[in-house]
Amino acid sequence: MCRLPSEQSVRDMLGASIPQDVTVVKIQPFPRLRPQRIYRVDLSDNTALHLVLPPLSMWRPLRSEQAIVATEATAIDWLHQVLARYSSSATPCSSRSSRRGSEETSKQQIEDSKALLRLLPSLVHHGQDTTTALRELFAFYEPIRGTAVALLDPKIPDDPNSPERQQVDFETGIFYQRLLTQPGLVSPTGRFGPLAAVIPLLQPSQPQRAQPGAGGLFGTGGAGSWSVAFHSMLEGVLRDGEDMAVVLGYSTIRRHFRRLGYILDDVTVPKLVVVDAAQDSNLLVERIPDGGDGAIRIAGLQSWSNCIFGDPLFATVFSDPPDLSLPPPSASFLGGFNSPAPSTSPPQPSASTTTTTTATANYLSTLDPRIIEALPSAPVRLLFYQTYHILTRIVAEFYRPRPDSTTRELEARRKLNVVLAKLAEVPDDFLCPPEAHYTSLPATPNSSTSTKSLNKREHAVARPTGEMSPAKRMRELEVPIPKK
Repeated sequence: MCRLPSEQSVRDMLGASIPQDVTVVKIQPFPRLRPQRIYRVDLSDNTALHLVLPPLSMWRPLRSEQAIVATEATAIDWLHQVLARYSSSATPCSSRSSRRGSEETSKQQIEDSKALLRLLPSLVHHGQDTTTALRELFAFYEPIRGTAVALLDPKIPDDPNSPERQQVDFETGIFYQRLLTQPGLVSPTGRFGPLAAVIPLLQPSQPQRAQPGAGGLFGTGGAGSWSVAFHSMLEGVLRDGEDMAVVLGYSTIRRHFRRLGYILDDVTVPKLVVVDAAQDSNLLVERIPDGGDGAIRIAGLQSWSNCIFGDPLFATVFSDPPDLSLPPPSASFLGGFNSPAPSTSPPQPSASTTTTTTATANYLSTLDPRIIEALPSAPVRLLFYQTYHILTRIVAEFYRPRPDSTTRELEARRKLNVVLAKLAEVPDDFLCPPEAHYTSLPATPNSSTSTKSLNKREHAVARPTGEMSPAKRMRELEVPIPKK
């Protein structure tokens, strides 16, 4: 159990963001499954706010989990700015002949921006608590609606064909589609990497050593290519494992990236990806009273701290399946994600569209190439992303042991062995090989060419000018900064 912050300390944090005669009436913890501490703060003017504080000091973060409060505040502030701009004005068309089509596209973008804004909390105040020795970062938001899917009572059935699960998956697919099709939701600098590396944080952290939290890219403004950015993130979790002496196939994983890492450079547009938005511990939903079966809707996210600029397939809904024998996205999710005109309810399941292996095994071939780049190389990219997420699960069990950590670790190791075996089957000069020769890889669209040649192995060794090895960069960043 953790002690609640005092009413006086919370009032001091709020400072001038509320009138001087307003006091804190009540503080109570908000139900959550995320590491951040969230409290509901009731004020004397009959309003309420949500206070977000960093995890307890006993919660040991990985490199990718540093400064999550500041990262979330930065992400929400930036999203509000971009979406507000796109929700109030249309994109100008370039010619009279395309005016009608451009107006329709702009109208849809405006509606999508407004829909996303409704799911986004409003940042009221942020800063650093200077009244305590810990000097913790904090952020106040307008109250978050909804309940995490994993905390619902009664629970949503795990059956992907249940009405509520179908509705949630369908709306989640629409949510991802809207995020990835908004023209403004790309890296503002054109660089790749975690959001904390690309966009300056609103609340810069203050430790006496440089933060390696963005996978070695913190303070660099991100990377010029997706392969360098992902390599840095991968090295981050590998270094986390090495620091705790976790037994893993480090040399094998690094060798596979040296062989095939050039494939990731098929991704040329650094799109905003909310990595864990589809997870039941993060997705907030509301049940509609007297709405019947499937009367449920998405209300938002409990945490917006896990964002990157990169490949949309890095999101866990695509690349972190609970069971590697089945593809991760459900048919309902794909129905929402691939919907040309987002609706409010999923299509009725039929014998040909039920959520089975047959229905989703070839899902990569159904994705819009305007949203997901370079689909021919997507199977290999997914294998790398699965490796990253599974490694994170394994290493986290050593950083934050739980009663069932051994069971979770062994299951993750089994999955890692499956993924590494699939990577070992990929030839060094992979270029969309015939599916019959690589049956263990996910199915891809039939194509003999890609938008960019994948047969250039020099990309695996030659880095863009100015880029440094992520491993070396992180070791430099971790040298303590001398006090003046």
